[in-house]
Amino acid sequence: MKVTRQSPDPRLEVYDLESDQPFLIYVAKKTGKGPESTALQSYTFSQSVYDIIGTFSFSVELDEFGSGSDRESVFEKVKIRNVVKIYEGGDNPVFIGIIRKKRFANAMSSSGVQRNITFSGNSILSCINDLVISLDPKIMDVPDAETETEKLTMDLVDITTALDFMKQVYDRFTGFKVAGKAIMNSAMQKAIEKFCNGIGSVLTSDKDITLYYNIACAFFNQGENRIVDVWKMILPEPVYEMFGYCDRQGQPRIQVREVPFSDGWGSLTKTKILYELLISYELSKSDEEVYTFFNSYLEGMALNPDQYATLAAYDGKNPTIVSTDKVDIYGYRPLEVRFRGFDRKQNLEEDKLNGIQEEIKAFNEKVSGWYGNLDELATGSIQMVNVYGRDVPLPGERVEFAGGEFYVTGCEHTWHYGNTPTITLSVSRGTGFSLEGKFELEE
Repeated sequence: MKVTRQSPDPRLEVYDLESDQPFLIYVAKKTGKGPESTALQSYTFSQSVYDIIGTFSFSVELDEFGSGSDRESVFEKVKIRNVVKIYEGGDNPVFIGIIRKKRFANAMSSSGVQRNITFSGNSILSCINDLVISLDPKIMDVPDAETETEKLTMDLVDITTALDFMKQVYDRFTGFKVAGKAIMNSAMQKAIEKFCNGIGSVLTSDKDITLYYNIACAFFNQGENRIVDVWKMILPEPVYEMFGYCDRQGQPRIQVREVPFSDGWGSLTKTKILYELLISYELSKSDEEVYTFFNSYLEGMALNPDQYATLAAYDGKNPTIVSTDKVDIYGYRPLEVRFRGFDRKQNLEEDKLNGIQEEIKAFNEKVSGWYGNLDELATGSIQMVNVYGRDVPLPGERVEFAGGEFYVTGCEHTWHYGNTPTITLSVSRGTGFSLEGKFELEE
């Protein structure tokens, strides 16, 4: 059996929002390059397919810098909204975060006073989630929600893809002004430009979503309006995924796509979980989320869903998919989802209406394939050794494990001084695995 040994050498760099160079670098062993410290005690970060913000934290010993009247502790030196890059043996960061909280704790023990300083926050992509247009009537000269909705709708007239839609909405948010003056948190926009290389580098899609008709929504309300909420008006769950992660080149990304549970499954990056790296795993199956009726609605149709269902039933062409083998067990458990990207022009004509019914039927069959057998698929967690410098699974990818395949919904990296660094994967949609374990050894 092959034995793998490593001496973990994590590296954390801390930046001011305005600086291109770190003002503090945590390393396991000093190299004499830059403002280094060996006081790092632990770190953890996590990313998942359920949001764009991620989380991280790191703990350090009480460290002091400078001398005389300029002397300051690390608690004073590291500020809220400083940016942190985490490296795990490679040249590219595996996570970039922004500090939102710091905590100092003292405790007495048999060995003396124990001091702990912890910094925590979210992914740098959370700065995008922070972009807000406030249409609070208490703000002087603020426009009303209807006016802003009309402006954005006009900006979207020629938009044909989801990524272009998201970029246009971003431009509207970052360019928002009241009486000629910006009132948004522009520092977050600068952080996105500096540490994410701009919104054009952030947004990505395995297969872009085409929008075949003009977009018209009530985008804004008379209060706080967050950019991610506006994006999700066009890209609602559970049809579409929108999640943040740091790719293997160290670039923060927001992945936007139709859920890859049918056509896109085979194109997802797949990583084998090797036996010698496995620490533990836990898998389960459940009937907590089971659906037996599937119905879809195409945004932009001339009639509402109930009207189309009535017409379809009258014609004897009801497009609803019923899971007959499960309905006797679980009863009526409906799942109605909304798709976009359908030509709504003249869709009341008979030939158009028949086409829409066929389209809805096809969508219902797709959704049934995605979510019709969740009680037969395994979910759980896999903990493995993190070998620094090696490619590891990312959220939204596949892993091959115990003879089967799983969808990675989350990844958590953890390191404590003196201990083995680990990765805990949250997985779902597991199928084809063996409880006896069919593990792949490294060649």
